[in-house]
Amino acid sequence: MKKPLRQVAQADRRHTRFRSTSRPRGGVWAVLGGLGGALCFAFFTTLLLLVNGTATLVLFGALVDSDPSWADRKGVMQFGLFALPLAMLVAEWLVWDFLCGLLRRGTADDDRGSGMAD
Repeated sequence: MKKPLRQVAQADRRHTRFRSTSRPRGGVWAVLGGLGGALCFAFFTTLLLLVNGTATLVLFGALVDSDPSWADRKGVMQFGLFALPLAMLVAEWLVWDFLCGLLRRGTADDDRGSGMAD
């Protein structure tokens, strides 16, 4: 006796599981890898902000030494001490992104060129 079509389709559906190809299979290791990457990114950004803040303080110190009237304009000093390190950080990340793009493009061009027969 044949099984009804509906029961066969339900049985096949139970044994077939959908697996996403875009999600990594590591589970805990994938989460730990993402967490490690985020912590490295935060540490590197903090280090860059520290260096940029130090450079800004040195720059403003030289400006105040050359012209003491800069020290009287507290609003300009506060804005500069806040905005310059952040602007420098954005510029550094843009340069980093540009350099990574050049390197990826260069290796992609090398891979394409090496596969061709001369």
